[in-house]
Amino acid sequence: MKDEKEMKKPLEVINFNKSDPDIDGVLFCIKALEKTKRGDHAQITTSLYVENGEMVSTDGHRMHVYKLNDPVKEGHYTVLQKSNVSILLQKQNLSGYPPWKTVFPECMTALIPNCYFDTIHDVVRSYVKIIRNLPDGIGLNYKYLEDLEGDGYDVSIGTKDLSFPINCMVLCKSISRKALIMTMKVDSPKVHDFSSPDPFQF
Repeated sequence: MKDEKEMKKPLEVINFNKSDPDIDGVLFCIKALEKTKRGDHAQITTSLYVENGEMVSTDGHRMHVYKLNDPVKEGHYTVLQKSNVSILLQKQNLSGYPPWKTVFPECMTALIPNCYFDTIHDVVRSYVKIIRNLPDGIGLNYKYLEDLEGDGYDVSIGTKDLSFPINCMVLCKSISRKALIMTMKVDSPKVHDFSSPDPFQF
């Protein structure tokens, strides 16, 4: 059992200001928590998580990972304040986090044949190109790509099981950021279908 003094110890607060090289990356991670539709599925976590110098966030349908320039203490953080010029995060005394590394495509055994690379600057054009390369009956939430706008990413479409392509994912990677987006089952058409995808299987 924790010492009573330790339990009453104030939680650490971290401030990222506009001159901090990590502020945009932290904002990138926060975005993966902001647009969660709570009525669609049980939200896995509401906190940011830091492990081995990487900040992770997920709403269960997408995951953002950012490599921090100045690593902070490992663990959970909640957002106290957020703007384009200042972010306040508070360290939480929580343990455990979904095993996020197990769902990333580094663990994939293969990529589906139409794997390709793109740069997301024009979201509409990138969205159309991605869904044209998805298997029939599979779509992508357009809103998730909006949160990647303005940065260059290599984009690939992959699956952990070639015999079950409906579980394919879209991986977007830049120098310091990664975004993994689950696709969704749709009837038709795929364009402009904003329904929620199936959640990650942790």
